[in-house]
Amino acid sequence: MLKQKGYRVDYTPCAEIVHYGSQSVNQHAESSLRKLHEALVTFNEAYGYFGQSRAMKLLVCMAIAARGALKRIEYRFGSDKRVIKGPGAPPRARASVS
Repeated sequence: MLKQKGYRVDYTPCAEIVHYGSQSVNQHAESSLRKLHEALVTFNEAYGYFGQSRAMKLLVCMAIAARGALKRIEYRFGSDKRVIKGPGAPPRARASVS
């Protein structure tokens, strides 16, 4: 994709990428939650995933805002401080220490 847009692409065969399964999200949980919900709104505005009408976009935006508020409340008052809780999440014991 970068090459198609005119960028220079160099290949390094000895490069290695290590992925830690979304653990960086859990380091700054509240800002990660905010960014996630902002991205959901931006996605819906750009693509009209749930509908193109202004009323539907407003409804989706309000639902995303409500979900974001509930997630922040859950994070603040819950005992499990991990944002990512599915596959790839850090173990609960290690997440509560940091």
